[in-house]
Order: sequence, then C-alpha cells, then structure tokens
Amino acid sequence: MPGIASQFEADIIWMGKQPLIPGQQYQIILSDKEAIATITGIEYHTNINTDVPLAEHVLNANETGRVNLYTNEPLMLWHSSNSKRDPNNFLLIDKQTHETVGTGIIFALRPAKNLKWQTLSVNKTKRSIQKRQAPKCIWVTGLSGSGKSTIANLLEKRLYQSNKHTYLLDGDNIRHGLCRDLDFTDADRI
Repeated sequence: MPGIASQFEADIIWMGKQPLIPGQQYQIILSDKEAIATITGIEYHTNINTDVPLAEHVLNANETGRVNLYTNEPLMLWHSSNSKRDPNNFLLIDKQTHETVGTGIIFALRPAKNLKWQTLSVNKTKRSIQKRQAPKCIWVTGLSGSGKSTIANLLEKRLYQSNKHTYLLDGDNIRHGLCRDLDFTDADRI
C-alpha cells in the first residue's frame, strides 16, 4: 500500500545554477503528479570523493545531499522497488525559468498523524461581519530605503481614519521580536 504525506526526506542531486537554500519553492514532479515543494531544510551534503556526509546547509551545482521537503498537497509514495524506475523518483523545476534544477528520490515519509484541523468558534467570516469589512492583505515591497514603511504607515493611518481595523507588520519591527534570530543572509531572508 502507498503512503500519503506532505512532508518527506529525500536524497537529491542539485543541478541549479544558484545554490539550493532552504525556504525556496519549486515545482515537484513525482510520477504523474505535480505540486509545489518547499525545501524546509538540508540535513547534509555528501562529499563526492569520499561519500562522507558533511554538515553543510547549502547545496551547490552538482552536489548531492539529504533534504527535508514539504508539498502544498499530499503526495502518494510507494515502498521503494529498488529498480531503476523507482516510483518515488522526482524532479524539481524552477518556477520562473522552468529549468530542471534537481532530481532525487524520496525515501521517507514524515506524516504528521496527530494533526487535525481545529474547528474554531471565531473564524474569518465572523470577524468580517463583526468588523463590517472584508479581510485584505496589502503587501508593500521594494528595495531597502525605498519608503515601504513610510507608505505603509500612511496607508494604515488613512484606513484607521476611515474606521477600518488594521494591523501593520513592519519587517524591522518583526526582527525585534518574532524573527530576532534572523540576519540578512540569503538563507535568513528566505
């Protein structure tokens, strides 16, 4: 019987021009199924000359390693057949360039059997009725120092004056609390 999960461990060969960094999303093709996969972690990469695992958390072109990945929808995996055409072989496709950037084999399901959808008494519909407004998210992006926070602050002020309920999440402010352990490296930004 196949196993169904959305979290996996996989051995991968990385072929992308840019390094594989946790947090990136790719299109995954497994058998005839396609989904969006996020690399949630790199456990190690393997030294190609000695076959020894190294505690590196980035994979460069032509390096192999073990990764954890999460898919936006559950995938069905079969117990390995040890054949050249293993049903758990997959491809990773860059969503922007449509290039194949990785290939590998999923060998371990990490199903979360204890997760259940919690039914909540106060949901999005009830909040919308109470606030008399439809929920919206406005994401202001741009280069550092381009005025994103200033624009967001002025927008929130205008909405507040119109009796709209708002909450502004500013990147620098979040780095003082929830994300205080993150730096400005590529991996931390992702």
